[in-house]
Amino acid sequence: MMVLGGGGYTIKNVSRCWTYETAVCLGYENDISEDLPSNDYYEHYSPDFKLHVTEKQEEDKNTIEYLNQV
Repeated sequence: MMVLGGGGYTIKNVSRCWTYETAVCLGYENDISEDLPSNDYYEHYSPDFKLHVTEKQEEDKNTIEYLNQV
């Protein structure tokens, strides 16, 4: 099996994503902990230190004029 990724991710979320995706490919997605283990880069995963990133709703600040221009 070959698994390829894309781009445009934030560095601190790439490891989260590949950890989960690897677990899915191997059939272990229900066996991995949501809590991240202590490691040299642990502080990068604040504020919740969890495998999955907490979703938050952001206000769309794009104007119609801007979108039309782009």
